[in-house]
Amino acid sequence: MKSIFKKPLQIAATIYGIVYFLGFALPVLMGEYSKDEFENTSVLTMFFIFAFGLMFSWVKEKIGGFIFILWFIGIFILSFYFWTDAGMVLVLSIPILIVGVILVRKGFKNNIKSENP
Repeated sequence: MKSIFKKPLQIAATIYGIVYFLGFALPVLMGEYSKDEFENTSVLTMFFIFAFGLMFSWVKEKIGGFIFILWFIGIFILSFYFWTDAGMVLVLSIPILIVGVILVRKGFKNNIKSENP
């Protein structure tokens, strides 16, 4: 039986996801965040992309890593062009970029191992 603790990157991403939900998505859902509809919609969309990547990171590490990288690119674009006061959001998203890169690298390494026994 595989232990859940053999996946520390996924556990770290899950903890980050809970904090991300409580800090950003929940206030939007409660109507406390912003009056701008685009900003509210984009925050929720980015949260759902993150959650989708988190779900895949447990099953298919490489796909989850790619989704995390895509999520970071989305955060990067939104924070520079649309979220004017979101400089800290970009800094807070860097750990998930690192997790995404490591998951992709680990996924490719596992593919090479399975092709060359």
